Amino acid sequence: MLNSTNILLIGKTPPPIGGVTIHLSRLLEYFDHNQYHYGYYDLKQFNIFSFFKTIKIYKYAHLHATNAAFLLMFVLSSKLFKTISIITIHADLGSYGGISAYFARIAIYFCNIPIILNKKSMNDALLLNTCVQKISSFIPPSNTTKLNRSIVNEIATLRSNTQYIICSNAWRYAYDKNGVETYGIVPLIHYINQRPHLGLIISDPSNEYTTYIKNNSVRLKKNVIIINENHSFFEVLRLSDCFIRNTSTDGDSISIKEALFLGIKVIASNCVDRPDGVELIKVGDLTKVEGHVSMTSNIKQAQLPFQQNGGADILKLYKEITSNN
Repeated sequence: MLNSTNILLIGKTPPPIGGVTIHLSRLLEYFDHNQYHYGYYDLKQFNIFSFFKTIKIYKYAHLHATNAAFLLMFVLSSKLFKTISIITIHADLGSYGGISAYFARIAIYFCNIPIILNKKSMNDALLLNTCVQKISSFIPPSNTTKLNRSIVNEIATLRSNTQYIICSNAWRYAYDKNGVETYGIVPLIHYINQRPHLGLIISDPSNEYTTYIKNNSVRLKKNVIIINENHSFFEVLRLSDCFIRNTSTDGDSISIKEALFLGIKVIASNCVDRPDGVELIKVGDLTKVEGHVSMTSNIKQAQLPFQQNGGADILKLYKEITSNN
């Protein structure tokens, strides 16, 4: 029987910790808080038969993903089952290369409502589908898990031995379509190694950077620490003075907006458009980082709290499409 009252959400929640899983977990929490009823298909339990069977019984289905082939499969199967498809592409369209770029564009073309995360992707997607929406992936956290005491102590020691604490994060060790390390963590480590007055916290819940560093003899000085277990990066930001997003490609960084939400200074690469208040550097160019960092202090920036809430925007969209169909 067709479920015409609820929208089916499709995706994963942590673990693993990453931008897509964090966004979806906060979106579900936001809907629960606002008593909005929805269906949920957990891709951790993916089975092709149960996947098709579930899509078939819903009038609306919303997939959160980055894999272009999977996005296209979802959109085409939704067409087959006469389900209204919504996709949030949690990546910059320009980051797709080869056949993946082709799949992503076909998915946008045939999707009922594609959701894009940044301005450049929005402009490109509008050429394929006039129904495209630009909605931020940032949803303010309603609750976060406190850091383990051992991590707090390690950061406190770092604080006592350095002037400023910088943090950065990556959900896994990955390369972009050009073979460049996506998150720019290793160059950042080399940069901070040469500046003992700066402290660096790397959030690496996948443990893949720790493995890479060991296997490639990357030196870590005492002013660099890596947290390689599941933890709340939001809580790391609370204990930092500055966040650096040294990425070669990006979608709509939740971490940047979390930092702005907390009043933390943000330095980020210019690979995509960034929110107001972000200090921009060229992709892969860390030469101006210290100049930007020197303008910060242990006191959070005097600015209005970051007000964006993608959860509210998605809920508004859901109510609009369900009332019109």
